[in-house]
Amino acid sequence: MLANLRVSTKVVLVGAVAVGVGLLLAGLRVKQDLEVLQLVTERMALVDLEKVLPAVDALRARGFQLALDDFGTGVSSLYLLRRLPVDYVKVDRSFVRNLAVDVHDQAIIRSVVELCRGLGRFVVAEGVETEEVLERLRGLGVDYAQGYQIARPGPLEEVLGRR
Repeated sequence: MLANLRVSTKVVLVGAVAVGVGLLLAGLRVKQDLEVLQLVTERMALVDLEKVLPAVDALRARGFQLALDDFGTGVSSLYLLRRLPVDYVKVDRSFVRNLAVDVHDQAIIRSVVELCRGLGRFVVAEGVETEEVLERLRGLGVDYAQGYQIARPGPLEEVLGRR
């Protein structure tokens, strides 16, 4: 199971984010086998990449997998993709929503998939709301999808399996 945890730019730049996230998860009694992704947005990383990288390294050292969130909505820098050690690139829903009918969005997703394969990263499509879009994403080689077509958001207790 993958769980997304979002941390604000201010918290990351403070520098104690790895300890804070670890304490938060311990307080929630998250199971050891739960794989948690720390989400980093393009905008956050661009605030000051040199300040973000130590926090990212600390999170990786604690076993967190990282995702670059909302990819394509900020300054989609190839430099950022190369420097930021993330495991997943989450393509923003604005490129996914009309994928079944928009050849430009198809070309963008296809290119992002190829780029991420070359960099050893997985691709996650955000905002999947129809079976047709989900099938198109499969055909383009996207690794993961999230959205109402997959599952609706739910209470933390349910998501963590504690009913």
